[in-house]
Amino acid sequence: PARDLYGAFDDVSHEWTDGIVAVLFREFARNQTEERKWLVFDGPVDAIWIEDMNTVMDDNKKLCLNSGEIIAMSPNMRTIIEPMDVEVASPATISRNGMVFFEPHLMGYQHMIQTQVSSRMPATFDANEQTEVTAMIQWLLPPMVNFIKRNCAEVSPVQEQNLVQTFLSLLFDHLHKLHDLDFYSGLGNKAVVQAIDGVVIWALIWSVGIVCTTESRKVFGEQLRKLVAGSVPEIKAFKKVVPAMPDRGSVFDFIFDVESVQWKNWMDTIAEPQSLGKDDKAESIVVETLDNIRYSYIMKHCVDWKRPLLFCGPTGTGKTVYMSQGLMSLDKDEYIQIFIGFSAQTRCDQTQDMVDGKLDRRKKGVYGPPPGKHCMVMVDDLNMPKMEKYGAQPPIEILRQLIDKNAYPPSGGWYDRKDVTHPFRG
Repeated sequence: PARDLYGAFDDVSHEWTDGIVAVLFREFARNQTEERKWLVFDGPVDAIWIEDMNTVMDDNKKLCLNSGEIIAMSPNMRTIIEPMDVEVASPATISRNGMVFFEPHLMGYQHMIQTQVSSRMPATFDANEQTEVTAMIQWLLPPMVNFIKRNCAEVSPVQEQNLVQTFLSLLFDHLHKLHDLDFYSGLGNKAVVQAIDGVVIWALIWSVGIVCTTESRKVFGEQLRKLVAGSVPEIKAFKKVVPAMPDRGSVFDFIFDVESVQWKNWMDTIAEPQSLGKDDKAESIVVETLDNIRYSYIMKHCVDWKRPLLFCGPTGTGKTVYMSQGLMSLDKDEYIQIFIGFSAQTRCDQTQDMVDGKLDRRKKGVYGPPPGKHCMVMVDDLNMPKMEKYGAQPPIEILRQLIDKNAYPPSGGWYDRKDVTHPFRG
């Protein structure tokens, strides 16, 4: 809210309390060093708060607060506003800014592939195996990304860069075992190449294909099988893949096992049959089905590798049960869980307080679970918060800030609303 950004008078005592922007702006203005200082606004732009920045962005270069204080910008201060669009911004705001528009399809994703390949390739791989990874990615990934964008329906809109990032994470996470020299040597060169091929295909299915709706997954599977078999006329086949993908059922019914270098049905990965106790209540029993097993595997992988996970689907399909079951089965000595249920009336300050209330202060500006433990936050009904007048959903924006470790290094976070100096809580 604007009162948290700039400040406000207390309703009872009528005392002025600075907002986050006021504190940062004043701190930058007082800092007389010659280094360039950037004040970055990352999130939706609307007329509620951006109008107060007009005097900052025009020739005055001053922030005018409702308390009567006027803070002038120092010569080396700059502001950057990073929204998805400026659809609801006023002409006064637009005319005061220089605009740079990034189109995702022009930015591409080859740079992401090159970065991940150069930084996460197993050190045990020789030149031929490194070439195999790169060639398999270039053969399969771009055609399938283009295919689903043109021919498939997505459960939730996804940028090409997001698909590629998920694919690369899954791929190199599952090639991690090959960093072990003993495991690598035990497989042999031929089996290592086969493992690379299988993991690339499996990662493609569970990153690019998994965003499709149930109807489109069949179309995706048919196209992938044609591409791997070399039956797509306009694309030259790179090689004959061994072991071949199972031709029965859906491509989503199988997992590639790196240790045995073969495809397995998800149901075959169960170590022992599910057993039910005589005292188990019927409403608490979750039967191990194909969906339960494969989604639990993906969730456990994301927990182990600390990857954020978005689990989409229609109402009543068991998403909450799957996620709750997976999180509650985690080792209590290593993990604590925070469960948050969103509703239409959920506010961003409530979301912030629900997370902060379960965390301990580690040191100045750093908060987390008790030492030696990891904290898992599950948000149910993520899409429920009511949109504001101009279309923003603040509870979702504050969560994005929490998990965005690139914009808010090293781990994401937010500003402390209750402290008058508004320190950043990482």
